[in-house]
Order: sequence, then structure tokens, then C-alpha cells
Amino acid sequence: MTSLASLSIHGLTPDAAYRKLDEEIAQLQSRLCSLRTLRNTLSPICKIPTELLSKIFTHTQEYNSPTFYGKVDLHARWIVSWVCRHWRDIALTSPSLWTIICSQRTKTRISLDLFQELLIRSRNMPLFVGLHNPPLDTLKMCLSHMPRIQHLRLASTLLPEVADLLDQPAPLLTSLELRIVALRSATNFQGVYPRLKRLIIETTPFVALSALITPVLTTLRIINPVLQMGVNDLIGQLPSLQRLTELVLGQCFRDDEDVASLPRRIRLPNLQDLALSEVSYNLMFDFITCLDVPQADVSVSWPEDVEEVTDTDRDDFWTGLNLLVREAEIPLPIRHLKLRRKEPDFTADISSSPSQHRYSFQIPNPHLASTFLFYSTIPLENLETLDTNNLPVGILRDLAALTKLKSVTVKEEAAWTFIEMFSFKPDANETPFPAVKELTVQGIHLTEDDRPSLEDTLEVRKEAGYGLDKLVFRRCEDVEVDNFKNFVNVIEVVE
Repeated sequence: MTSLASLSIHGLTPDAAYRKLDEEIAQLQSRLCSLRTLRNTLSPICKIPTELLSKIFTHTQEYNSPTFYGKVDLHARWIVSWVCRHWRDIALTSPSLWTIICSQRTKTRISLDLFQELLIRSRNMPLFVGLHNPPLDTLKMCLSHMPRIQHLRLASTLLPEVADLLDQPAPLLTSLELRIVALRSATNFQGVYPRLKRLIIETTPFVALSALITPVLTTLRIINPVLQMGVNDLIGQLPSLQRLTELVLGQCFRDDEDVASLPRRIRLPNLQDLALSEVSYNLMFDFITCLDVPQADVSVSWPEDVEEVTDTDRDDFWTGLNLLVREAEIPLPIRHLKLRRKEPDFTADISSSPSQHRYSFQIPNPHLASTFLFYSTIPLENLETLDTNNLPVGILRDLAALTKLKSVTVKEEAAWTFIEMFSFKPDANETPFPAVKELTVQGIHLTEDDRPSLEDTLEVRKEAGYGLDKLVFRRCEDVEVDNFKNFVNVIEVVE
């Protein structure tokens, strides 16, 4: 290394002196950088094999998740490439670190330059692409790499480029999401998607399922398409979807069509979630009766964007529900019932076991009479658990006679109604809720004025031989556990 004593600029012109000094500075900086790099190699983290570091970097993003869009920290891959030269070299030579091509925020566009750079860095790895209203040049770039795309989420108004994109062969595509794609007419896509497992179509003119559905499909969601489809078109496709685990349909059926009669019900043995939201309740119930879904949780709800519910709508719901239950399409016996009433809606969940045959009904704008009709519609003689936040006294009297009801959860106003009904009256001919052994009370002040005393109720019941095994208080105020120790075996207080 040249020492300052041996460095002479005597006799040099100023420009030559500057050049000589700059050259010497550059050599010293390069030497210093090399020494620092050599020193860093002594750090324990630098002893980690390159392949392992590459995997660690890659796992900073959930690149294998089908719902990757908006749920990954895409900034992490840039951060690891800024730490040091060694890490940057590893990051740039790790193609799986650059396979996600989507913006961090939903409405942020991806520039063509960034798209191209990520394509180069990802080499030939499968791609995970999420585009929100992309520029035309970016969409065309995506079109040229369709054979590499494994997950595609697209919201765009570009026509007919979207149709051209989906017409391309996509041998690796396993997840396809189309949202807010303003196609003016139904499109019969000609693409080939042999591995497609997850299909979501939302606010999009319905596309021909025959071109998209594959036998390996496990998730199908069709939500509020611009062009509604025929219910029989979908029913015709279901027998080929034996691997389907999730089916969500929202305002996608034409309401001028009747469900065609079938020689036998369509069995979907792996279906776990079936959610329906349609203006026509009769159509939904008819659709349910076409299916044999032994493992599914079935949810029926009113569309959120429908503001008014007429008497005819309510009549349609009760008619459809009554037929569904009376024809034993809902597996019997019903053992579990959950009720939620918050104006103007009334939600009921019923099931025949904790893990199978669950049905949920969101009833629009019910009158009190409708609530009575609900209980007269479904058979509850085998009910074992009840969970509710609102019950009319008349209905509670009917439930009080059930001999298999063992566990009750009551919330808010329903808690006081139940406590009053739960009280044992020696001069009465019948004991209310004779089999109840577990009681959960939630969201009340136990010392409210003019309210029945829970301590007195439990004391009288125990003396009559109808004591509780377990009492749980959830988010209740003024709880004095000592007041209940003589009447209940196990007491829990949950904040």
C-alpha cells in the first residue's frame, strides 16, 4: 500500500493531482471494503449455507398460500437484499423470492418495468400474480407468461384483453379469481386449466363453467355476477365435482327458473361449506334438496344489498324452510340450536351434531309471529344445547318442557327471561328444564333492581333435586362466586 510519505504530487498540474489522489482513495476504499467483507465472514450468520439462507429469505412471504393476495409482506424480499452484498447476491440468485407479482395495496398498480424485472429474477419458477386494473402493457406482458402462472387474481376493465388472457393455456394454474371485471357479455373461455382447484368469480358476467371446471376443483365461489346463470346449469356440473369442499353462491341464479327434478340427489361427499344468498328463498331450498352433503355446514342468508323485504318474501322463506324440514332434508334429530336476534334480522343455526349437518338461516325482518312459526316448523324434541340472546316468553315455555336439553347459553335480555323461567315452583305440576346441568350467562348485571335472583333460583332447584353441575359467567358484572358455591359444583368467570 502506498504511504502518504511516498505519495508525491509535486510538479503535477491540479487536474493530474486530483486524478492521482482519487485513484489512491478508490484503492483504499476497495481495500477497506474487502477487509470488512472478510471480517463479516467471521460472523455466525455468515456461516449458514447459502441454500439455507435462500430458503429463509423465501419464507418471509407466504408464497404457497392460494389466498396470497394482500396477505404477504412483499417488502421483506427487498429488505433482505439491502442488508449486505452477500445477502443481496443470495437474494438475486433465489428465483422463488421473486415469484409473487402483485401490489401490496389493493388499488396500487404494478408498473411494466417492475413486472419485467420480477419476471427476470423469478426465472422459470411458477408465478403468483395479482393485478388490480393493470395498464394494458402490463396485462399483455402477463398474457405472454400465462403458462407459468400458478395463482391469478385479476380485477380489470380492459376488453377484450381479459378474455384473451384467459383463453391462453395455463397448465400450472391452480387458483383463479376474477373480480369486478366489466365484461359486457358472457364469455366462453377456451383456456385449458387441468389443475384448477380454486375458482372465484365475483361481480363478473358469468363464464361458462364447462371451460373452467375440472375434476380436481375444491373451491367454487360465484358472487353477484353481472349476468346470472341458470340453476340447472350448475346442477348439471356438480356430479363431476366430487372433490369440492367449499361452494359459495350469492345472487347468481335467475329467479325465473325452476329446479329440474332429478332421479336422485347429487352426492358431494367432501363438501364442508355450502353458503347460499339469494333473493328467492324457494330457489335456494330447492337447490339444497338436490344435494346429499353429509359433511357440510349449510348457510342460507338474505343478500346484504336488498333493502326491503316484503311479506311475500317472508312467506317464501317459511314455505321453503317448512318443506325442507318436513321432507327430512335436514338430518334429524336436531340436537343443537343457536339463535341470534338483532333487529331487523333473526339468525338461527341448527345442527344434528357438533361437527356435521349444520344449517344456518338468516331470516330477514321477522315479525314476532314469524319467530313462533320458526319453532313450530323445526322439530326440537331431541334438543340438547340451546344458545340464544333473545327469546319470547311463550317460546321459552315450550322449550322448558324438553327433557333432553342439558346445556343452555343465554345472553343479555334472554338471560333474565331464562332465569325467571328456570325458577322451580313447588306447586307447579312440571319442572322447567328438568335435564339442564350446564348454564352459561353472558352480558348482564347480576344485581340489577327488579330482576329475579339467580342465587335463589339455583338454591330452590338444588333443594328439589335439579341442581347444576357447571355455571359459567361471561362478561357479567357484580359476580360474587361465593354466593353460588353451595348450589353448583363448578363455577367459571370469564371476562
